[in-house]
Amino acid sequence: MKFLYIEPDQDIRDIYTMKLEADFSAEIFGVASETEALDLLGMTLDRPDFSLVLMDAAIASPAFPALYAYFNKTHQIPFFILHDGESLRQLAGMDNFLNDHAGNRALKKPTQPEVFRKTVLECLNIKNNNLNWIKNAERGYNKVKIQNFLKFNSLPCDAFIRLNDVKFVKLLHADDMYATEVIYKYIEKDVGHLYVHQEDYPVLANTGLQTLISLYDRKAEPQSVQQLNLESLESIHHAIHEIGLTKDAVELTTKTIVSSVSLARRVRSIADLLNKMKSSGSYIYDHSMKMSYICTAIAKHTEWGSDSTVFKLSLACTMHDMTLDDDDLARIESLTDPRLELFRPEQVEAFKNHPQEAAKLIKDSKEFPADVDFIVAQHHERPDGSGFPRGLMKLRIAPLSCVFILAHEFVNRIEEMGNVYNQENRDKVYQALSQEMYTMGNFKKPFAGLRRAFNLTPKGADGL
Repeated sequence: MKFLYIEPDQDIRDIYTMKLEADFSAEIFGVASETEALDLLGMTLDRPDFSLVLMDAAIASPAFPALYAYFNKTHQIPFFILHDGESLRQLAGMDNFLNDHAGNRALKKPTQPEVFRKTVLECLNIKNNNLNWIKNAERGYNKVKIQNFLKFNSLPCDAFIRLNDVKFVKLLHADDMYATEVIYKYIEKDVGHLYVHQEDYPVLANTGLQTLISLYDRKAEPQSVQQLNLESLESIHHAIHEIGLTKDAVELTTKTIVSSVSLARRVRSIADLLNKMKSSGSYIYDHSMKMSYICTAIAKHTEWGSDSTVFKLSLACTMHDMTLDDDDLARIESLTDPRLELFRPEQVEAFKNHPQEAAKLIKDSKEFPADVDFIVAQHHERPDGSGFPRGLMKLRIAPLSCVFILAHEFVNRIEEMGNVYNQENRDKVYQALSQEMYTMGNFKKPFAGLRRAFNLTPKGADGL
């Protein structure tokens, strides 16, 4: 199997080539431009038979339409396009990109390694309808980020390092003590993952959850607490998708919520807390944490400020996108968003259903308090009835759901303004929300709470 990879930056090309070679039994042909790619195709002898073409939309030149037509439309070879949103829209001849070939994919940057790998798999799986081109050695193993092993000093199972396509070597032995220096040594060598046998993974995952749970008993500075909270959200997310909402996952969820609410309650300025928050690299985790802080702040200035109610709101913040596994998909707000066209039908269906699926996840857990599921089920509703899944309007959306929805809008709009929670940005968002029915019906009291929490004033007014 052969991949054509078009990237003018030699360093970037080398990095992605290594990533691709590590995960796939493929030969990577790297070229600097579409012109070089077309020259390669013009060779009369030994012309490679490519299975996939990868390139960044930002480097496209006038030669791109010819290259795309040759591969995708003439020879039915899938394209994998990396983009920043605007660069994809500027590409010529891409109006029917997803329909031109069932394996075509577009992925927004920056992307996480696992999402990148998964997207390549999707391109090829549709074309080849089998998994023979995946590294055979990886079968029977679960990949685990090497940084996760810094949390332990011994493991309940063996851990392996992959040396090549077919060989795994045991690096850490079950129940043996090890020093973190061993892990750091391999991190410095750019080893990104270790591997455990698939049957051992649930045990290791629960051990990781238990380790994080134990860390909540120590005292720490706000930024350390935030980091622990974000690491916990990542572990909870992985647990939900890989081993389910286990007892340990529920306990870690509870510890995380209590910790984040406590932090939000004791700081002098929620805006400062948000501005100092370091990104985890994942929209889902960062967004959930910011939502928890803002819901706590709003509730504090309303009749819903009791510990039990704030816990429910924060639990809804933690769980609302946990059934999704794609950051770009989680960023979408409505069923009319044109970005949905970039996703496969099953992903779009998962997005449509995720409010109910996340709500069911909470309801089915007997460990969580009642009534949180309806907050999550309504989190994409909007006061004008344009939301989903039920198209509820301002008087039919539950008050606690209104707190959540208002915080959701506030976080997303600040993010569009550079993620800076200064007074100017906060006032601009407040002004916009005040003109969009967020001051009416069941949103009226949450909106007043938002104003008091952030000392907001609409332009040309003294408040509500």
